[in-house]
Amino acid sequence: MPAVLGDRVLDLFRGATGKVVIAAPFIKDAVITRILEVLPDDVATLTCITRWRPEEVLAGVSDLSVFERITSRTGGRLLLLPTLHAKVYQTESRCLVGSANLTGRALGWTSPPNLELLLEVSPSHPDVTALVTEMVSAAFPATSELAESIRQAAAALAERESSADRQITETPNIDVVPKTWLPSCSRADQLWVVYSQGPNLWKVLGSNVEAARADIAALGIPQDLSKGLFYQYVAATLRMMPIIREIDHHAKTGIADSEAMARIESDIPSAQDGLSIEARWEILKGWLEYFFPDRYRRVAQGEVLIVGTTKIELP
Repeated sequence: MPAVLGDRVLDLFRGATGKVVIAAPFIKDAVITRILEVLPDDVATLTCITRWRPEEVLAGVSDLSVFERITSRTGGRLLLLPTLHAKVYQTESRCLVGSANLTGRALGWTSPPNLELLLEVSPSHPDVTALVTEMVSAAFPATSELAESIRQAAAALAERESSADRQITETPNIDVVPKTWLPSCSRADQLWVVYSQGPNLWKVLGSNVEAARADIAALGIPQDLSKGLFYQYVAATLRMMPIIREIDHHAKTGIADSEAMARIESDIPSAQDGLSIEARWEILKGWLEYFFPDRYRRVAQGEVLIVGTTKIELP
């Protein structure tokens, strides 16, 4: 048996054929380079899913340069999923799942190593295939422009922090959006204004400023993102929320207001933040239409939300 987890990972990819999927929140350039060196040339597609957060790039647990490493390979693509926590290394014949990121410390290649676990499961296990499908559907493509935006955000964050106060860790505290959360800001278009502290902030009602700040905090949106990246982070995070995925599933054939509110009421206390179920559903419809303009539309005087034509559908 290999002495370290990294050797098991290399052995997995060394024998890969066809399609390969890599999912890990933290990926270091040196580690992905070692994997690509052993990956056979006849691997047709390489889909890598990770997340980029300025504070994690600043902490050194993720390298933006992996974008060029992945995409310079034929059939390689890098996708970003802000809520990613799973670690999945899948080929057509084998699959490892567990706790280890693609970092030297997690894989036992640097000292002291982390205490990690990777278990081998069938790549066709229904839980694995469902998870991979879910991750790919919700993630968005990384680009060099996005990498530069995150790099600039990390630099801006560094200016506000002293190195003495910064704690470098492979497991930063990331807030998890609960299933029972729903947006409370009644104007989805004002979310960016509040986030960016834009010149039109004075036009936003005080109650909506407070609600928007609470929503941004609940979604765990990093600081200093560009406008485009901000919208992508919000949309990708919303798509992964169980209650919104449930609404989306039923909206494929049309979900009436009464049905949606009944489903929300089973998860959301009616007294939460003083908002009624009717108000919560009306706000959520506005968010879905705003952040997914090509997916949702209202029919029958707005009483039914239905999924329209879109290039990407939730599984």
